[in-house]
Amino acid sequence: MGADLYIQSIHDKLRAEFNPLFDEACAKRDEVVEIFGRQGFAYEAAQEKVLEYLDKMNADGYFRDNYNENSLLWLFGLSWWEDIGGWLDSKGNLSPEDCQSFIKMLFANEQTFFTNLNAHIESLKTNNPYNEDPKEVEEYHMEHYGKLLEFLEKAIKLGEPVACSI
Repeated sequence: MGADLYIQSIHDKLRAEFNPLFDEACAKRDEVVEIFGRQGFAYEAAQEKVLEYLDKMNADGYFRDNYNENSLLWLFGLSWWEDIGGWLDSKGNLSPEDCQSFIKMLFANEQTFFTNLNAHIESLKTNNPYNEDPKEVEEYHMEHYGKLLEFLEKAIKLGEPVACSI
């Protein structure tokens, strides 16, 4: 589960281009699963192709934030439902003006983000069930923050709303 955000004009073009290839790769992967199961080289190669086309479909005009301990918005002390949901129109869109307000909200909460991120990194030193590299976790969150800002700025520049599934 997570928040999925789209700039439709960009995402729709990529989806039109790569969805048929994605569907074909899924069908081939499913054939492999029927024969060999979900293990081994054949499955891994087929699944890699599925993920390749999924990545291409979502390469631009798309942003996702998971609802788990890696949620970017939660590190800001914010909620997709409570803080962003109220800005959505009846179609679930975030206007370019509200994208600007969202950016301002992020900037206003940056200290909370850094405090929570540092606490999360520190907690990994004593409680790290997935054996995550704290430096990589920090880099991931910093990069993810940059991607969100870039995404919102692109919507503002294009003057397009952001379709939100939160």
